[in-house]
Amino acid sequence: MHARSLPSIEVAPTKSSSPRRSDSLEMASQLLRATSASGRACYVGGMLQLANLIEKLTHKLVGWVEALVIMLPNLLVALLAFMLALPLSRWAARLSGRMLTRLTRNPPVAHLAATVVRVLVIVAATSFSLELLRLDKTVTSLLAGVGVAGLALGFAFQDIASNFISGLMMAMMRPFEVGDLVEVASHTGRVVTMSMRDTEVETVDGRSVVIPNREIFQNPIVNFTRTPSRRLEFAIGIDYDEDLESVHDTIVSSLDDMAGRLADHVVEVLFEEFGENTIKAQVLVWLSAADELHYRRCRSHAIIAIKRALDASGVVLPIPARTMELGPDYLVNARSRSEAPASIDHDAP
Repeated sequence: MHARSLPSIEVAPTKSSSPRRSDSLEMASQLLRATSASGRACYVGGMLQLANLIEKLTHKLVGWVEALVIMLPNLLVALLAFMLALPLSRWAARLSGRMLTRLTRNPPVAHLAATVVRVLVIVAATSFSLELLRLDKTVTSLLAGVGVAGLALGFAFQDIASNFISGLMMAMMRPFEVGDLVEVASHTGRVVTMSMRDTEVETVDGRSVVIPNREIFQNPIVNFTRTPSRRLEFAIGIDYDEDLESVHDTIVSSLDDMAGRLADHVVEVLFEEFGENTIKAQVLVWLSAADELHYRRCRSHAIIAIKRALDASGVVLPIPARTMELGPDYLVNARSRSEAPASIDHDAP
């Protein structure tokens, strides 16, 4: 038997897959070309901006160099003027300080004036240098800034400014000098140092007290050195039974030969008022020196001399006493309490 041949089946190629693949490839190539073009455009734009920036910077630097070359002579003159102003300011301050010290004999004022002269010379040199450099507007701005800063500092440090102004007024008025014996702000002593801010006083008991000038200027100042003499005064009580004229003569004679007393001033004993138990008298003696230690020593010697003279004359200084009047009812009650028997507490253990 002959075998039958099977019929062959032909498969026709598909026509839809090939166009889709070609479209995808074409779209990818277009996208790649577009991406490459935009990247090149960004790169070119960035390079152009960088070149423009470099050109502007170069132009600016060239302008600065040209301006520096043009202003170089003025810059050298400005630096030279400022450098010369520094020793010139010191010389002017030293000269003005010496002249004012000789004229006023007030070192604080002379020192302040010398400092002001030095600052003015430096400020003038700085202003001249800035004008040479054509920086006038800078000078105006600096002055405005200094004014505002000075106003703010004035409010912040008004206590220091007040002490400084008080020191300046005291230096001009000169109520005391270094070494004077003064009484200021409840302190008595000799002036050790004086500055524009405070004054140092060494008290009679050896303490060093620094007092702000504002407290000194706003309170009374007692200068014992301005006058060569000083009056010693103290109170004494005399009994009502004593002869006042005899007591007066005794006190005066006891102080006639006291050391340190001014001979051209008489000793005065003034009876002032009737007290509760005594007649109050005031003893006045003028001393030849205003020194505090001399004053206290003379006061002690005067008290000793007066007490010795009064004891020798038989005058007894009264002792303060008080009189108490007790009525009859008080005496009767006191007598009854003293005569009453003591009560016995039977509940006590």
